[in-house]
Amino acid sequence: MQTGAILVLQFVVAAAGSFVSRKLYSSAGCAQGDLQLEEMMTTASLLQEEGLKKGETMGECLNRTEEEPESFKVSCKAGFVAIDKYVGSDSCEEANLLADESYSWNCKKHDLEEWETQACNADGNGYEEYLDLVYQTSDCSGDLESSQVYLYQDGKCEPRAELTGGWIAGSVKVTKGYGGVIFESFPSMDCSGTAFLPAQSLIGHTACGECQAIDDTESFSLTCPPAPTSTTTTTGSRVDNASGTFQPSGSLLVLTLLAVKAMLA
Repeated sequence: MQTGAILVLQFVVAAAGSFVSRKLYSSAGCAQGDLQLEEMMTTASLLQEEGLKKGETMGECLNRTEEEPESFKVSCKAGFVAIDKYVGSDSCEEANLLADESYSWNCKKHDLEEWETQACNADGNGYEEYLDLVYQTSDCSGDLESSQVYLYQDGKCEPRAELTGGWIAGSVKVTKGYGGVIFESFPSMDCSGTAFLPAQSLIGHTACGECQAIDDTESFSLTCPPAPTSTTTTTGSRVDNASGTFQPSGSLLVLTLLAVKAMLA
């Protein structure tokens, strides 16, 4: 089942740096008409996903020797992220390249019926960072449990289909406002139709820099710069950012009431 939500997050302006454009497709060849998911991410986030440690960089040969010499490298080849693994060498000697486990994210097939591209040196102009800090306490004290940076462009519709048996249409749009941003999720590929508001949605405003408890053992915090004067969401709701007054449209009010009723059922 496709999930979605309307929720308010907070944003920080994207710092200068390098970016990777990640896309998922429903068939080989990765044609634009088969695009199912598109997202921008920082190169640092990608490297973290690939298991690189703090301070390790793209293009650097990384020694991972344990019982025998091993190394690997994450680099940019012909415009796409590439992973090269080496056995018998701790310095990425080409003669020791493990070809069967080395690959490029240039329309690479997953085990499921999906193909992925990861284009390096992508244009991140206009995108902003959403930094999600999660703690293992209810008051954002102690050590971080996790931190994740998300990138969105104000007002841009991005496809977010899900592969569950088959591809289920979905898309998202982020609009700045209300001291943060309004996140809307749709059951279509082009942000048309009524935004989803399932019972499990987080509905409301998270103030900049404030801690919000998830439960008795977990909490999160977000940070944001000044927001625009006002914002009109896809559902027609208007937000006055100076006063914090949220004026929902009739359709959003109905959705909210339905969601609250579902949660109480």
